[in-house]
Amino acid sequence: MAKKSGFFQARLSAALLRCAALAGALVLLALPAHAEVVTLVCQAELGFSATIRIDYDRKTVDLVNSEGSAAYRAPATITEGGVAWNLALPSSGEPLAPAKPHFWGSLNRLSGQGLIEYPHADRAARGHAGVTGPCRRATQKF
Repeated sequence: MAKKSGFFQARLSAALLRCAALAGALVLLALPAHAEVVTLVCQAELGFSATIRIDYDRKTVDLVNSEGSAAYRAPATITEGGVAWNLALPSSGEPLAPAKPHFWGSLNRLSGQGLIEYPHADRAARGHAGVTGPCRRATQKF
């Protein structure tokens, strides 16, 4: 029986190690990427603001209330350039309430400009509230 040299075994081990590393990298690339959930604050020139949360995996946009939960959740159309949503809400039937309440808006992902419209949280105010202006991550200041 011929004895194998240490050099041959070392080359074989290195080649196997490289193949295993390459296979591992390919498996990681094949796994679906988990898109992040982003919370944005959109600020109007007059000082009003609205907070939205975009879930890229679920393709939804939430209007976030002061407690941090979703006041409204709308299905969204997400492209490389923008996010758009439009959710019709049931009418409250109250006098002076909007005839067709809705939570809708859009976000330009390149410029950061947002447009959001939603029913007033304050029932006494009635009607819709709106914010048009720049949107930033909730952790950033304007």
